[in-house]
Amino acid sequence: MTQDSPGKPDSAGRHTDPALAELEAQIDKTREQLGETVEELAAKADVPARAKAKAHQTADRVRATAQRAEAKVTAAGHEAAGRITGAKEKAADKVTAAKEKAAGSAGAARDEATGKVAGASEAVRSSGSHLAGSAHDAGAKAGAKLSRVSDDQWRGTYLPLAAGFTAAAAAGAILWLKHRSDH
Repeated sequence: MTQDSPGKPDSAGRHTDPALAELEAQIDKTREQLGETVEELAAKADVPARAKAKAHQTADRVRATAQRAEAKVTAAGHEAAGRITGAKEKAADKVTAAKEKAAGSAGAARDEATGKVAGASEAVRSSGSHLAGSAHDAGAKAGAKLSRVSDDQWRGTYLPLAAGFTAAAAAGAILWLKHRSDH
């Protein structure tokens, strides 16, 4: 029987002395801690890797901020589009109402002018002048034209024409009456 001596390792490489075994365990633990510390120091000393990690973090933060800003801008754009659509519809309603009012006014003015032309033509015609007959014919033609024109044509072209015929008929009647009273 051989007995191991108290300071020497056994066949597995372990010391039989408890104090030495504890010391060996502490050395192993210290080596492990030292390895971890060396890895931490190496990571801290690796400036390019740290800079790259920081850049990735910053880029991720910027992307998140941009996405939030984009969402806010999109929401504001939709809100503005809704307001514009509402204002556009309101303006279209006002334009339609104004057109209808103008059409009614133009129609009334056309009817009034037609009546005046017919009245002036009749007054001149009843006075017996051959000039009155021409004025009556011109008034009748103007009245016939007036019934076939649009409101825009009436305001732009035919209203001044009808006023001119009326003035010509009245002037002709006045001249005829003056000429007749002189003789």
